[in-house]
Amino acid sequence: MSTWGIDLGTTNSCISRLLAGKPTAVPVGGEVIVPSVVLFDRDRVVVGREARNLELSMPERCVRSVKRRMGRGPGYTIAGRTISPEEVSAEILRALKQGAEQTTGEEVRDVVITVPAYFDDAQRRATLRACA
Repeated sequence: MSTWGIDLGTTNSCISRLLAGKPTAVPVGGEVIVPSVVLFDRDRVVVGREARNLELSMPERCVRSVKRRMGRGPGYTIAGRTISPEEVSAEILRALKQGAEQTTGEEVRDVVITVPAYFDDAQRRATLRACA
């Protein structure tokens, strides 16, 4: 069983595991750095590089820099639906988890997720809700 860590970043995110005591980034979709961009299409949610690329043709369906709104303010209205910052972050976390599981064949559990030192309690709690 590996020890896992996620850097849920404002611009990019990454999932890593300890191998021989060293943190090693795990590729998700062939890349170790995943853009923190989520596109809510009609019947699917797209995360990462593909979402960033589709943003050019569907900017009204994309969310980026969600970390800045964690634990604060209203959600995003996309296609008549309100989506909270926690839900957007949960999609990024889900994509990282599933991608790492596909790459390594291991179940991702008990993950340490970084938050900035300046996050207040509401922002930390919002990040925990996204993780759930």
